[in-house]
Amino acid sequence: MASLSEKIIQEIKEKKVSPKPKIFFILKNYSVWALFVFSVIAGGIAFLIILFNLTNSDWDVYKYLESGHFQYIFLIMPYFWLVILGLFLFIAYCNYRYTKKGYQYKVYKVFLLSMGLSLMLGTGLFVFGLGEEAEQEVIKFVPHYQTLTGHRMRAWHHP
Repeated sequence: MASLSEKIIQEIKEKKVSPKPKIFFILKNYSVWALFVFSVIAGGIAFLIILFNLTNSDWDVYKYLESGHFQYIFLIMPYFWLVILGLFLFIAYCNYRYTKKGYQYKVYKVFLLSMGLSLMLGTGLFVFGLGEEAEQEVIKFVPHYQTLTGHRMRAWHHP
């Protein structure tokens, strides 16, 4: 047994292994939590814009369009924001799993926590009427956003 401990000590000396300071682990933990919170906020904003797009989608005109109700739903569905929401929910899940006790929770619980927080945040922001402002900010800062989500223009330009 003494030979094993001596081998380990010798290897530590050869490779010059030293312990990492406590602040390294504290900063790592805080950065993971910060990324989790950022992901939940981004998911909340994505859900806010989904709600805004769905509530402002001219629901009364679908019956005048040739396509019908279900095809209109597929036309107005904010796929871009659904993908963004899913992406940030996944990022939030991955970040939460690397917190100090995140490994203890099952996948679906962490995912439901992240999704629930994003949905509550998005709904709260929608209730306060911030949907249009969020969409306008996205239009300013994301190139080609209107071409991805211009379902209203496409519907009106094809009578």
